[in-house]
Amino acid sequence: MRNTLRQPFLEEGMKNIFVHRIREMDIFKDLGVSDKPIEYQEEYARMMSWVRSPERVVKNKSGIVTVKQVRLVQFVHIWYSVFHVQRRDLSECTFFEADFCFLNVDDIEYLYHLFRNMIIRKDNILAALDAVKRFMRIQVNYTYCYDFQLGIETNQRKVNMKKLDLSLENIDDYNLFTVLDKLKLGVVYKTSENKKRFSRISEIAKFSDGTLKVINMQLERKLKENKEKLKHGEKGMGKLLKIRTERIVDAIYDRFNFRRGIRNFESLLGIRQGRLSRWEWPNIQT
Repeated sequence: MRNTLRQPFLEEGMKNIFVHRIREMDIFKDLGVSDKPIEYQEEYARMMSWVRSPERVVKNKSGIVTVKQVRLVQFVHIWYSVFHVQRRDLSECTFFEADFCFLNVDDIEYLYHLFRNMIIRKDNILAALDAVKRFMRIQVNYTYCYDFQLGIETNQRKVNMKKLDLSLENIDDYNLFTVLDKLKLGVVYKTSENKKRFSRISEIAKFSDGTLKVINMQLERKLKENKEKLKHGEKGMGKLLKIRTERIVDAIYDRFNFRRGIRNFESLLGIRQGRLSRWEWPNIQT
C-alpha cells in the first residue's frame, strides 16, 4: 500500500484532494493549546510571536551535537524553555522553543532523544521534552494539511493547498527536463501518458515522492554529464543554468528529508510504525 502511494504522477489523478480556496487554520490548534483556557491560549500565542530569535541566527544546516544549557524563563504567567547549543561546525547558538520552526527535522529528533533518555529528570529537562513533543505534534498535524504526499498517506480527504498549475505557455517547444525560470523556477517533465508538464519549485509540496524522484534522477544525470564534459574540455551548460538546476535538486532533497523527518516524528509519537534512514528513497516501480 505504501509503495502504491509513492508512485509517480499521483497528483495528476488525485486533483480532488486540493481545495479551491485556502482555509484559515485555528492558530491555537496549530500551537497545540486549543484545550487550554482562552486566557492561556492568548498569552501563549503572544509568547510564541514575541519571544523569538531572528531566523538567520537559528537556521543552520550544521546539525546540533551538544546541548550546553537548558533553562526556564517566565513570560507573564507562562514558562518557556531557552536552549544553548553547539553545532557540528563548532558554532554556538541560543534559541527559544518558539524558534523550533527554524531548526531542521534532524535537530528536533536529536533534542527529543536527548531529553527523553536523560537519567536526571529536572523541571527544565521535563519542560524541554514537553516543548519538543508539542512542536513535533504540531508539525505532524500541520504537514497533513500542507503536503500532498503525507496527506494521501494519512488518508486526508483534503489538503489545504490550491490545485496544481502544471501548464506553461508553448511547453511543447521545450525539451524534457529543461530548467526554466518563467516567472517561477521550474522544470519541464513528461507524465506516464507522454504529456508534458511544468513543475514549479514553489509548489514542490504538491508533488508525490515518485514524481520528485523521476525529476531528480534526470536532473542529477544532466549535472553529471555536464561535469564529464567540462572534465574533457567540452562545452557544458551555462553557469546560470547549472545554478538553477542545482537549486531544484537541493529543493527536492530538502523535501524528501523533511517528509522523512515528519514520518519519524509520527513513529516517535506512536502514530506510524518504523523509522526511516536519512536518505531512504521511496521504492518506485517504473
